[in-house]
Amino acid sequence: MSARILLYVQHLMGVGHQMRAAAISRELVKIGFSVTYVSGGFSVPGLDVGGATFVQLPPCRAENSSFQTLVNENYEPIDAQWKESRKELLLDLYAQIEPNILITETFPFGRRLMRFELDPLIELAVQAVPKPLIVASIRDIMEPKSKPERYDEILDKVERWYDAILVHGDENLIPLEATVPIVHAFRSKIYYTGYVGERNLPVDSSEGENEVVITAGSGRVGLSLLETAILAKPLSAFSNNHWRILVGSGLSNSQFEALVTKAGNGITVERHRTDYLSLLRNCAASVSRAGYNTVMDILIERPKAVLVPFATPQETEQLTRARLLAERGLAQLVEEPKMNPPALAKAIDAAYATEPASTLNLQTNGAAETAQILKKLHNIQVRRIPHK
Repeated sequence: MSARILLYVQHLMGVGHQMRAAAISRELVKIGFSVTYVSGGFSVPGLDVGGATFVQLPPCRAENSSFQTLVNENYEPIDAQWKESRKELLLDLYAQIEPNILITETFPFGRRLMRFELDPLIELAVQAVPKPLIVASIRDIMEPKSKPERYDEILDKVERWYDAILVHGDENLIPLEATVPIVHAFRSKIYYTGYVGERNLPVDSSEGENEVVITAGSGRVGLSLLETAILAKPLSAFSNNHWRILVGSGLSNSQFEALVTKAGNGITVERHRTDYLSLLRNCAASVSRAGYNTVMDILIERPKAVLVPFATPQETEQLTRARLLAERGLAQLVEEPKMNPPALAKAIDAAYATEPASTLNLQTNGAAETAQILKKLHNIQVRRIPHK
């Protein structure tokens, strides 16, 4: 019988966490794991989990970028009864599957809002006989905690519950301790997988030649970038080139139609495309946010890139990543407080004029490496379980 994995993913704002977890799921299935992929966020169109069993919990997400309140599919704040009901669904699912490996994406380094169901889930797993391998799956850069006791809470959970921490990054770019100051206490549990750069999209299209391609990921916090790009076009040396704006699922149809109206001639506004990687490969320049998956696409396809990271006092991950890439000559950086049409046009022109820099030989096969690490850890665990 195949080893069983329960992979829990909850995205609160953008869909990058789901895309990374889906790539990992595809690789786990490829090498023979039986994966149950549990999603707690809003639906992500076209999500490919590679033959895993997909389970959608009653969805929720953050109301806004303050990440203080969860809302349901009707955009209403969730209450204690809603939480209790979803928790019971998750615990029942665990009991049905009896996984050999439990993976929590981001938690306990984030997703504190989901403690109402994740703490009971992991407590249930810890008490199981035999106990499953309990693993955290986290990105390269974590958000700083506003209170020191938050780090104490993370450390307590890691020490009591977790067998391994899979970091989907590369120490050559940024080590985990750069954003998580307590790493020294559990360094033996950390496994760097490299970046999850595997994609399941075509890259052989000729579309996008000499275009300026602008995207803002899922789009929930990207409208201002897309609107600024439209105004930047006549100010750029590429004013006569075709510009293409890709609108994510997070923007409403009315917002999409408003962008189409504002764009005018020479700019195509459309929903996200399946040949996005080809567009990056062929374009004159790209403009985007600096989320994990977006940056991986840039580092693999190597367009002349401009990064406009999303940042708030609570969310600094994109800004940290964008600054790292700009320092290494891998992209032009426009920080959002300084974003305006002239600044964006100037950055696009500078990106095109800049010679490509080294990618630092970053490892970008992180999904496949994650699967292999889990296979090895599971084999070790099986050998440790006493046989009757």
